[in-house]
Amino acid sequence: VYRYEPEIGDLRRVREGDFRHQIYRAGVEQELLLSAALVVVWAVSREDLGRMDGDRELRYALMDAGMGGTQVYLSGMVRRWGVCGVGAFFDGELQEILGDGAAPVYMLAVGPR
Repeated sequence: VYRYEPEIGDLRRVREGDFRHQIYRAGVEQELLLSAALVVVWAVSREDLGRMDGDRELRYALMDAGMGGTQVYLSGMVRRWGVCGVGAFFDGELQEILGDGAAPVYMLAVGPR
């Protein structure tokens, strides 16, 4: 499990291991999650919400997830990879996999076609 650190513009490993089956279960056992080369999850830190923009912070966080998802779709198209947004997942189970207390809001399965 990696976490994107915007301050440094890079990924940081937060957990080591193979989480395919846990993600599959958290994603309501959707087969594409088992065969994906990678799964991207956008999560929102509840602690950060409301610090800067009050009630609008959640809206901005969801818009950011949507725009980030669009970038993943476009990058996948260029590489001839399949990308599929996954809207059905168990929040608590996915949150447990992420391990940082952030609330998952969007998930994408990515991989070669």
